[in-house]
Amino acid sequence: CILSFARIRCIVMRIQILHKDVCGMTAAIRAKQRGAEQVILLEASSELGGNAVYAPVPLLNPEQLTEDAIEKEYLEMMQFTDWTSDPRIVRTLLENSARIPAWLEESGADLKEGEKDGKLAAFLIAKCYELGVDVRLNCYAKKILKDANDWCSGVWVEQDGKHEEIEATVVVLA
Repeated sequence: CILSFARIRCIVMRIQILHKDVCGMTAAIRAKQRGAEQVILLEASSELGGNAVYAPVPLLNPEQLTEDAIEKEYLEMMQFTDWTSDPRIVRTLLENSARIPAWLEESGADLKEGEKDGKLAAFLIAKCYELGVDVRLNCYAKKILKDANDWCSGVWVEQDGKHEEIEATVVVLA
């Protein structure tokens, strides 16, 4: 979920994938850190964080990235989600997780005590608001909009019974 962005207007949209809330918030934070002038985070529920508020997210350091450790974490994460998560996404998350703690610490997270339930989600939520991410709760993306050349040009959303077309230079599904 650590993405590179130029100076762009950006929408970060959430869809149902493993650690969707962590990925969406991380993408929004990274876009703002890379200079995006406007980032809109669409969240279908009434609060940010989702399952990440209640569940720990594994933060493996490079020394822990053995095949056995990855397999153990993989099985735990798949069981936690009742095997509904995409196995490829879970493995990619675990295989690349060694980069996560460094980025979090560079972004201001205090990970000295280790990861605790909800600590990562709480940090990411606070960081989104601190950086000025436009968080829209109870907001459902209904359709990806395309221009005449078939390029993505925004999102059609529903919020509080009202519909809105949001134009964007970039739409990130996270």
